[in-house]
Amino acid sequence: MNARLLVDAPEFMDHLEADLRAARDRAYIQAMTFEADAAGRRLAEALLACPARDRRLLVDSFIRYKISDRFLFTPAGRLNRPLRREARDTLALLERLRAAGVDVRFTNTDRPLPVRFLTCNHKKMAVLDGHAAYFGGINFSDHNFAWHDMMIRLEDAAAADFLAGDFLATWAGRTGCRRGQFDGVEIHLLDGRGNEAAFAPLFERLREARREVWVESAYLTFPFFDPLRDLRRRGVAVTLITPRDNNKRWVGHYIRWEATRSGVDLRLYCGRMLHLKAMLIDGDCLVAGSSNFDYLSYRTQPEIVAVVTHPGVVADFRRRVIERDLACCENGGIEFSWRGRTVHWGIQSVGRAVTGWGKGSGARE
Repeated sequence: MNARLLVDAPEFMDHLEADLRAARDRAYIQAMTFEADAAGRRLAEALLACPARDRRLLVDSFIRYKISDRFLFTPAGRLNRPLRREARDTLALLERLRAAGVDVRFTNTDRPLPVRFLTCNHKKMAVLDGHAAYFGGINFSDHNFAWHDMMIRLEDAAAADFLAGDFLATWAGRTGCRRGQFDGVEIHLLDGRGNEAAFAPLFERLREARREVWVESAYLTFPFFDPLRDLRRRGVAVTLITPRDNNKRWVGHYIRWEATRSGVDLRLYCGRMLHLKAMLIDGDCLVAGSSNFDYLSYRTQPEIVAVVTHPGVVADFRRRVIERDLACCENGGIEFSWRGRTVHWGIQSVGRAVTGWGKGSGARE
């Protein structure tokens, strides 16, 4: 298994574009966000130039309602002409791809509109021919490209086929949780319905930690805080790196409050938004993928979660992510704010309402 950690969008796109140029059979791309800005146009041009006979793009229907991290149908969104122009340009760019032979479909189209925001197909992946596959947290938009994030590239035929099978199942409107075991990488594909059961072995691995756990996430919530709190009670060191300037400020307040009451060592990443999501357990087990380790990932969103024990990737993560990110952090301090408790209650209330809806994340034209 040839596995490689790709930190931030420039490194990821250099590799992805090279694989797209070399692809001859298939080029499958899935993301939650795709926008007609420089990042989205860069991917579009690479897909248009790709010589593969089967080129497909899956994007969540979320982009019909939120562009550049702003909702289109709020009063401010309706009055924002550049934002609405970008929304129109995005749909036009997708039509241009279709006209040039790139098949395009939307996921998450079969639910009432408010529920769609909480049940987005959150997967990010790419499969090129029968050898290269990517998964992680990077979407195709300028603001996502500016954020600190990562992808993992696998050069393995079996792993590529496994992810391609999930892509095609979503394309055809079929859902289901799947698990694939490869050399140094165990991949869990979550469908938004059976996530709780699929996360169970990952929670067990986390609870077995003996020395230390490092977590990076912008949106960490319960139930993922629960095992971290238990680890602290057992004396295991737990450090959480989260952005100081969170694009969801209310989640930032919650994380500060929860980290304070859980005894977690909180570090605030400065300088730009951190969107990276990963856990390093006892220095030799990396849990990474598209999941933010939040309640929606646990209950309602299709996700890719991998348990990586590949020594090169794990060592690279500690050196290129943990060590460098710590150098950009300030101490999190203590917060007992009412805002954190309010967010905790709000997520629970909304979650109970949403999980009653029927789920599925098939694709539509």
